[in-house]
Amino acid sequence: MSGAITTGQVDEAKERLIRERPVHLDALMARLYEPRVERVIRAIIEGTLPGTGASIDDVSYVRNLGLIRGTGEPEIANPIYREFLMRRRILEQYGPFSDEKLAETSRRIFRLLGQNGGRM
Repeated sequence: MSGAITTGQVDEAKERLIRERPVHLDALMARLYEPRVERVIRAIIEGTLPGTGASIDDVSYVRNLGLIRGTGEPEIANPIYREFLMRRRILEQYGPFSDEKLAETSRRIFRLLGQNGGRM
């Protein structure tokens, strides 16, 4: 393949990675059930870190796992992890989707992203 990589190709590759759940995403999923990892990730996604139940040790642990980055306000380490975590959170909150439920949830997410400057 030659030429510039398009946004569509990047999105397609991202979707394929998430759907196929390679080993590293399965390992990520297993880590998310650890209470200290869940506290940190949930706080980042909800925008409540710092000042949550997540301790400095918890944040260091999750950073050392490679799930988050940043020394100031931590963020999810990469876009694939961020997308994976957001989908997991949505499924936990809303369960499996019908087409209408998926459309409504997507609208809610885009409203939230707009209100929070693109951060959830």
